[in-house]
Amino acid sequence: MRRHLLTLLLPFTALFAAGPEVAEFGFDSRWNRLPQVEGTTFPSWITGVSQFGGTFVDDPRCWRVDAATPKGKAWIEIAIDRSKVVSGNLLATLLFDADTDTDFVVQLFDSQGRAVVVDLFGNVVDIGQQATTDTFVIPLEKHPTADRIVIRRVQGGLRLHGMVLFPVVAEGGADMEPTALLALANSLGDPLSPENPLVTSIQNIAQKSQVPVAPVKAVTTFSASTAKTHAPAKPVVSGSVPAAPTEGLLAHLSFDQKDATDSSPHGSHGEIRGGAAMVSTERGTALHLNKNPGHKRLASGDSVVIPPERSPKLSDRLSLCAWVRYQSLPKSFGSQIIWHGDKRPGLDPWVLHVLSNGKAEFRSDRSVTGRPTFRLAKNEIQLTPAGDKRPTQQIAVQSPLSLEAGQWYHVVGTMDMLSARTRTMRLYINGVLVSEIQTPEAVEYSTNGMWTTLGAVENGGWQNLDGEIDDVRIYDRALTPEQVQALYSQPWK
Repeated sequence: MRRHLLTLLLPFTALFAAGPEVAEFGFDSRWNRLPQVEGTTFPSWITGVSQFGGTFVDDPRCWRVDAATPKGKAWIEIAIDRSKVVSGNLLATLLFDADTDTDFVVQLFDSQGRAVVVDLFGNVVDIGQQATTDTFVIPLEKHPTADRIVIRRVQGGLRLHGMVLFPVVAEGGADMEPTALLALANSLGDPLSPENPLVTSIQNIAQKSQVPVAPVKAVTTFSASTAKTHAPAKPVVSGSVPAAPTEGLLAHLSFDQKDATDSSPHGSHGEIRGGAAMVSTERGTALHLNKNPGHKRLASGDSVVIPPERSPKLSDRLSLCAWVRYQSLPKSFGSQIIWHGDKRPGLDPWVLHVLSNGKAEFRSDRSVTGRPTFRLAKNEIQLTPAGDKRPTQQIAVQSPLSLEAGQWYHVVGTMDMLSARTRTMRLYINGVLVSEIQTPEAVEYSTNGMWTTLGAVENGGWQNLDGEIDDVRIYDRALTPEQVQALYSQPWK
């Protein structure tokens, strides 16, 4: 391990009438109780300290991040009250041990979680080991929205023993090549602030369509099978059955009463539309839906609609769960299981459906796609298909194999927020995790007045499922793998 005393000049000199307030951080196990730390008082210009990843330990006293921790998945964030910071710079001194291949960065973020400055001193081995200085200044007036300092470990083992922040006045600066900063920003996956200096250069790259880059996050699938379809579900007939989770249940339409009433406390009752009907199946009573014969938009069709005044209010912490059995699939678009949105095109924040190839998909319209080309959006840098004029893009997780026609499957999509900037989507088939993806992107449009439709989109007139849906459950949190398995294990009626 290498021990370093690193001194940085950050763009936050505070000029206080009564003299500068020095912030001293000596990390040990007490810091595991953030946001409150016994025996530690922060200056008035620091509004909070938070931590993601790593562990605060006493032997030695430090914030420790092991080398096996995934890239970029550990940081300490210090929030600053900009009304108490007048002008100039902030001097930062960090005492740390690091492996020979360790990289970490000091970043600035705004209140919306966007990176204003990707790397303040350029100590990044994986993108070229550029020669940089450890003392520099970025004028405060150039970054008026930055109110978060983030110490972020990129790779390798790191022990951060402590740091001191105090106001100074200084001038100067150090530069890092825009291409290297671009590589770092892409590897960490943070959306960029409009005032980030990378925005202009990335805009030029996008206009010329010359530089392809890797997607922000790769989709991980979990299947080594050579089969073409997932094995159909089977009733669990032996052993004790774990209780189905009830915490955070926003809607539960079991169809056992031969209607679309919600048995949760929230009254998310549905309205049966078109020719949808209740039928007896080996799972008990289920919702039967007929396909849209012409596959064209209709005013209404076979579906169950939970209107806006009764629809669950959803966010990026949720689980969509249902049993589904389809009989046929259209040649384009999807056949819906659970859809949430309104009539605006391309703004469907949470969708669980079966694609035309038979694969299940959990999808969300926001600003990342798997096709690797940058473009400059109005408020941030986004990944988008080259030349595609759609108003939004999607992130999605798909089952690696298709679902077989005429067979029951339990399909669950979950979304969880690991931090203010990181979300994880997961897809489960028959109680087993089959795909997951991480993204920094949020739903950046209003979801007020949206509603939920089962078996179709909007008011039931398009992307209709040809088949049956049963035991629909919607939660305001991401279920754990064990809870998803418990749902799958519930007895058939």
